[in-house]
Order: sequence, then structure tokens, then C-alpha cells
Amino acid sequence: GGIVPAGLDLLAAQGRLGGAWAWIGPGIGPCCYLRRVEDPATREGRLRLPLSCWTLEGDQVRFDLKRALGGQLQARIPVDRVMGLDWCTYHQRRCLSYRRGDREDRMALLFWISP
Repeated sequence: GGIVPAGLDLLAAQGRLGGAWAWIGPGIGPCCYLRRVEDPATREGRLRLPLSCWTLEGDQVRFDLKRALGGQLQARIPVDRVMGLDWCTYHQRRCLSYRRGDREDRMALLFWISP
């Protein structure tokens, strides 16, 4: 929905983007994030995300959300300051995963801006 570019725009407007670092993950990996083609959210994802971030496989679409997020971050933050944790939350048992059945608990997003 544009939250990453909007956040980067806000940091830039405040003069804080120059020293920014970003960390991605853990999150569902492309190995496990498949959605049905006819689902409205799937159609929306295919429209919003670059072609390099999803693959059509029969009646399903495989999404790579970490790649999409990385591309948005690296468009404004130097590549060497965008870090990634390559864990798939479905495979990594120490992580919560909606797709694995964790319906009530969630992982959290954490960010920090130095004064």
C-alpha cells in the first residue's frame, strides 16, 4: 500500500534519510507464499509489485515480499545499508507463521530513529 516509500519520504523530509539503515526479515519466504490467482488480494499484489517479485504458477502466484521490500528500500538507501535475514517464518519454527497455523499471535515490526 505504499507504506515503505511514504515512510522514506517522511525521513527524507526531516533530513534523516542520509544515515538510514534497514533490516528485512524474518518473514514468509517465496518458497511458501503462494496465493490463488482469482483472489482479489492476489490481483492487487500483481498490480502493485514489480514483475520480478512474483511468478505465475498454474492457478497460483508465488510472491517474494522480501525482494519487493528490498527494492523499495534500496531505491532510497544505499544497498550496503539494507540488511536481510533470510529466514522463512514458515520453516523457522522459532518464528510465528500465519501460514503454519499461528492465527492469534504475530511478529512485530520494530524501528528506531536516532535523535
